[in-house]
This record gives sequence, C-alpha cells and structure tokens, in this order.
Amino acid sequence: MKFLSVSGVAFILSLSGSVMPMAGNSDSQYLPVPDPAYSFSFTCGGQRTYTKDTLDRYVDKALGRMNSGGTVYTTQAFQFTRPGPYYITYIHPDRDVYRTQFNREEHVIFDREGFIMGGMTYEAVNSVPKYVACRFSSSTRFM
Repeated sequence: MKFLSVSGVAFILSLSGSVMPMAGNSDSQYLPVPDPAYSFSFTCGGQRTYTKDTLDRYVDKALGRMNSGGTVYTTQAFQFTRPGPYYITYIHPDRDVYRTQFNREEHVIFDREGFIMGGMTYEAVNSVPKYVACRFSSSTRFM
C-alpha cells in the first residue's frame, strides 16, 4: 500500500515538474494580439494609457519611415500569436520628450502590415533593466 502511495506521489510530481518550467518561463509564452476591428487601449508602467487611435498614428508614421528607407528598430523582447518580425517605435505623448524625459522609454510593437501587437516599457525591475509588457484594458478583444 505504501508503494502505491509513493509511486502515486512521484507520478503527480513528475507531471507537475514538466508543466511548471513552461508556466514560469515568459520567453516561451506567446502574447495575444488585439483584434484591430475593435477599439482597445493599453497602459504602460501603470501611468499612461494609450488608445488604438493614438497608437495607429504612431505606427502609420513608423511605417512611412520604413517605406521611405528610414530606420525603424526591431525587437525580440516578446513573442506574439501573430508571426514577426516585430518593430517598435517610441510613444511620445509629449512633443518635448527629450527635455522632460516623460515616457521616453515606452514603445508600441507592430508588424510590417501595421498590426499592433502591444506595447512595452524599458524600465528597471529590481535594479535590473528589462522590457515589461504594457497591460491591455479588460475590454480588449484578441484575435
């Protein structure tokens, strides 16, 4: 009887062991992409919320730069349910961003077709700089 109990516990632990690393590894998780047919917004760093209309304007400007040979940066900080490559552009709610340093590290992530994947903030987490995904509103519909 004890053997059955020990083997049962070992079996359960072996199952949970194979699932736990995947759940804790953010690199292997695919983030959902908002449905462009609906309005959405996301909040970066818990402070500033950006609407779909505002984000579309930033993405349109970045695509214009890209199509005219200008520089647009890529990112591999996150994986999404829609295939990449993924591009980023700064979100500047304040035109005098370099003087005020306001939100200078917030970005919108998009693909070559202009689909918005999400947003990210470059910030220090526990004194270690890293990219943190912006949070979509609870009413966001995903593809």
